[in-house]
Amino acid sequence: DDTVSKIVAATGAVAATITVGDGPYAVAFDGTHIWVTNGSDDTVSKIVAATGVIAATIGVGNGPYGVAFDGTHIWVTNYFEDSVSKIVAATGAVAATIGVGDAPYGVAFDGTHIWVANYLGDTVSKIVAATGVVAATIGVGDGPEGVAFDGTHIWTANFSDDTVSKIVAATGAVAAT
Repeated sequence: DDTVSKIVAATGAVAATITVGDGPYAVAFDGTHIWVTNGSDDTVSKIVAATGVIAATIGVGNGPYGVAFDGTHIWVTNYFEDSVSKIVAATGAVAATIGVGDAPYGVAFDGTHIWVANYLGDTVSKIVAATGVVAATIGVGDGPEGVAFDGTHIWTANFSDDTVSKIVAATGAVAAT
């Protein structure tokens, strides 16, 4: 339907349905706004969380899927361009486009680094959030999609081989798959 739904957490009731771009995929919250990747029209919608009003629609790379907030910037994976877009949350300006591995999908923030699961590359890219420099590319299981940070480790869900990889965030070493 090219919409997102605002749901009251306490009751589960739908409070609003908001029309966004074509093929909404992932959402993130920056404290004030909801950011929605629109995978089919290469945009990101910035929604005022309190009102549901679209504050901006921002063009990014081809196939935006994953989205994360680092406290200042919104990071969006561009699946078909092997890159991530770094957006200034306050203004909506695209500050940088950074090359990563093949078919970036999921993205997470660990307090210092952005971690990107590269689905077709079977890797995870570790990016210094402040500079946009790719600090490491780490091999994981086959087809990593989801990525999360638990305070110490990065976890990737490896879709194509039904595994999960556990990476030590401080060193980039794969602790287990």
